[in-house]
Amino acid sequence: FFMFSFMKDQSIRIKVALVTLIIISNVYTLFIQREHYYVMKHQPFIRMVELSEELKMKSDNNLHTSIYLDGSPDKIEFYKEKLGANFSYVSVFENGFSKNAFFNAIQKDTSHNILCGNLPIDFYGIIREKYPYHYFMEGGFTYEYHWFSKTPNQNLLPSDTIYHSSLTFEHESPEWQFNHARLFHETNHNTYFNSDSTEWGPKIELPSEKYLDSRHAIIDMKLNFKSKGAHCGRLVFEVLKKNKSLEYISYDVNEYFDVASKDDWKTAYFTTRLSNILKHEGEIKMTTLRIFFWNIDKQDVSIDNFSFTLRRGNKYIYGLSEEI
Repeated sequence: FFMFSFMKDQSIRIKVALVTLIIISNVYTLFIQREHYYVMKHQPFIRMVELSEELKMKSDNNLHTSIYLDGSPDKIEFYKEKLGANFSYVSVFENGFSKNAFFNAIQKDTSHNILCGNLPIDFYGIIREKYPYHYFMEGGFTYEYHWFSKTPNQNLLPSDTIYHSSLTFEHESPEWQFNHARLFHETNHNTYFNSDSTEWGPKIELPSEKYLDSRHAIIDMKLNFKSKGAHCGRLVFEVLKKNKSLEYISYDVNEYFDVASKDDWKTAYFTTRLSNILKHEGEIKMTTLRIFFWNIDKQDVSIDNFSFTLRRGNKYIYGLSEEI
């Protein structure tokens, strides 16, 4: 009522009505439109510990389960002790995994299930390759938690895939564009694309509005590559607005290069959130998504099995500071 204390010529009914209108408007904005109750419902570290303890018991069923958590080990251990949790886990924070190191760790892991919380977003694509069945996902403000497995059952989550396209060079893929003169065939391998001395490799473009109803989508990109040197090119995700580049994110394929196995085919995984670029839902109608291989150093790099996937994402991840 202080706001209206200077409006002496207004009746008390009008003042009460105005205050009530302000309260209703704020309640609607915070609880309905901004969903603040859900955004603030869980503290990330407490929730990761709770879910690790709960899902470990559900997922084991005589099958070994590994848990990978990122974040301060001191906080995780504090809440483990406070909540009486008794699980063991691999600390991504303490190990300081690079993408290639994490890939090798997952390849060596003999577990049947993987529980993981708040990992770097690229790491989820690496896990999905070996553990393709998705049993659980919870996303809140600044955290995500997943359960992946090697085998399916009736408790699988509905697929979170919105769109998927893969280019193997064995078959025509009309959505993809590339120079057919750069196709070669290798003994014991399928047809592949060689970008020697060629700067621009295969690309795909999609109108956002055709496939997306939310800017909170996840973009997964995967590519097999082989290179004799450590200059393996870059994988680029670009958003165009009215045919002009709005922003692009460039990923260094070298992160997955291993000198010890330089003559072998390797796989690179990259993931990003569309919401890192698009800040308002209305922007979806005006944009195009483009993914392409960029041989920036024009080196002798061969690529194959180039794929692109759109998935539903966590709209609450930055819920306090951005549009939900």
